[in-house]
Amino acid sequence: MKNPLIKKQHYVWREYLRKWSINDQIPTLFLDIKKIEITNLVNVAQKRFFYRFNQLSENEINFLKIGIDDSPEPIKGLLNDLLNVQNRLKEVSNHTNKSVIERLEKNGYERLHTIIESKGKKLIDCKNLDDLKLFDNDNDKSDALIYLTVQYFRTKKRRDDIKNAQLPLSDVIDFDKIFPIMSLIMALGIAYNLFDVESVSYTLLEINNDSTFITADQPVVNLLSELKDENGKTKELEYYYPLSPKHAIKVNFEDHQKKYSLMNPHKDEIDKLNNRIISESNSFVFGRDIEFLKKLHTTRCIKHS
Repeated sequence: MKNPLIKKQHYVWREYLRKWSINDQIPTLFLDIKKIEITNLVNVAQKRFFYRFNQLSENEINFLKIGIDDSPEPIKGLLNDLLNVQNRLKEVSNHTNKSVIERLEKNGYERLHTIIESKGKKLIDCKNLDDLKLFDNDNDKSDALIYLTVQYFRTKKRRDDIKNAQLPLSDVIDFDKIFPIMSLIMALGIAYNLFDVESVSYTLLEINNDSTFITADQPVVNLLSELKDENGKTKELEYYYPLSPKHAIKVNFEDHQKKYSLMNPHKDEIDKLNNRIISESNSFVFGRDIEFLKKLHTTRCIKHS
């Protein structure tokens, strides 16, 4: 069947998680039930129709338009087109093949995220400093920043954070319904603004001992998120992203002398980064082997709030 309906929609890229798997079987810590087992990649970091288009109320449309209007010009048109397509589904449903409408409604954003994921291939394959210098090429840099920021904002963790933040208009806006486009508004705006930052530095972390990096269903974290301004907003940014069990990347947007650097972290630093991934996770934590996850769990390296 051409373009089959995708019901299980992953908010963490399966190709990325495959780095921790063997034959698509991945060691997983299920935080909600405190259970560790090996499971199939299809069954983790996903939710049924997570990215579906939803019919929006006038309040929800106006709320999103504020964010779109504040977006940089080059991405404003794309975001407006997405909003218009989403909101016209009901209008055109009586004049279009119902199966076409159903696939667009339930898989529209899923297909878009597949395109965005393709932009991350060079980044997740970085294994040395030469690979990391993809950021010297404007097209590769743009792709990597879009991918990285979208992976930060697209997750169930971010959706739950927004829902629980008691934002203005929470009584008249369904943040579940607007999240697919709201997350893109935030991600693409930040990616665009970061593109021209000249002081950025890229650090490749490479483990040369028996430790490994873990990842989770919130795989990108801001290591400086605790630094707030007077309004309580995060004022510093340093993305940390595990690329594989032996490699990770830090992207810092403050002034540093070296644009590219390679670091071999000691075990204490690796544990610290793994704990940060745990603290930012939602329901799933992933490791290269089940024994390593058990060791972390039993030694209380894992501290999940």
